[in-house]
Amino acid sequence: MGSYEALFILTPEIDGEMLEKEIDYLKNEIVKLLGEISESKLLGKRKLAYSIKKMTDGFYLLINFTCKPDVIDKLLKRIKHDLNVLRVGIFKKDSFSISEIRD
Repeated sequence: MGSYEALFILTPEIDGEMLEKEIDYLKNEIVKLLGEISESKLLGKRKLAYSIKKMTDGFYLLINFTCKPDVIDKLLKRIKHDLNVLRVGIFKKDSFSISEIRD
């Protein structure tokens, strides 16, 4: 099992209850694929560096989770068709010690 960090940029057109439902949906997709969520943070609405689908801002959601490596492709396929997700980036988190950094 590997540790991963996913950053979702959600459309600014949803807010309140719809935003919470979308966050729950994304978390449930990870759990359905046998992933374990360790942390989830809504980073708020932020301006995008460039427009995506004619939108200039979006809600940033950060989710840290652990899962098997083959789950990542399945997760990306499931959320690819979600109209509320403008962009997603999933990054493998490497674990290392301070002494390794100094060397």
